[in-house]
Amino acid sequence: MNGPIRRSTWVLGWTLASMLGFALGFLLVFVGGTVLVEVITGDADGILGDVGWGFYLQLTAGFALGGAGVGAAQWLFIRRRVPAAGRWVLGGLLGFAVVAVLYLVLFERVPVVVNELVHNLAGGAVLGLVQLPVVRRLTGRSRPWPILTAGVMVLAGAIAAVLRGFGLGDDLSGPIGVAGLSLVTGLVLSRWINEARSTPDAHEARVPSLLE
Repeated sequence: MNGPIRRSTWVLGWTLASMLGFALGFLLVFVGGTVLVEVITGDADGILGDVGWGFYLQLTAGFALGGAGVGAAQWLFIRRRVPAAGRWVLGGLLGFAVVAVLYLVLFERVPVVVNELVHNLAGGAVLGLVQLPVVRRLTGRSRPWPILTAGVMVLAGAIAAVLRGFGLGDDLSGPIGVAGLSLVTGLVLSRWINEARSTPDAHEARVPSLLE
């Protein structure tokens, strides 16, 4: 299909696939890691407890693999134009790993608002910078992708912080961040792709979606 992509269907699939990818990666680390530690040591609670180094390592690995899952799921939608998934997946992995590491480093050392701003801004920027060459290839132009990803993750973190203030978002920061990031990036990237297709050299930037 050489015409514009069906944005509503594309964005919905992009967002749901991203959330599923994050959930699978995150749960693989937490469930699989807990079982493995229990089998090896017989003391998963002690090693992976809330105040132990094991928990911090597991949380970071969970976010990193969850981010890789987001990248892998999204790559399915751009795979025909970008045959190698490496950079897109690496962006997700590194970006979400930075989010987890900075969150843990700053936890109870700075105000919650500052922590949310710093770890989401840095993680979103890293994700966007690593993926930027792919976005240029997809759309045929230089785009403010790192600014977009950083801004969306900060906004999602702010929403999660507000929900926590009402006692509603204690365990929802990750899912809220993924949902917000995926929805907005899907909307924007699909628009850029359609704009690229409408130019005289649109065939150079054509990106068949998973659903085409």
